Amino acid sequence: LEQEKHELVSASELAKTYNLSATTIRDKLVAINQGTGGKHMYNPELARQILTRNESNKRGRKRAN
Repeated sequence: LEQEKHELVSASELAKTYNLSATTIRDKLVAINQGTGGKHMYNPELARQILTRNESNKRGRKRAN
């Protein structure tokens, strides 16, 4: 069986793409880090799924128009 080799992207490249800071990218994607502690590399597809997830916590009742 052949394993596909994934292109990995750095935290700074993802920061430019998603308009977030590199430290925010590192904090959110700590589970899928494939690099070392100083070199943070991520699979772009998994990163897209995690970063585009809507994590807003809505509280209270809906607004009455």
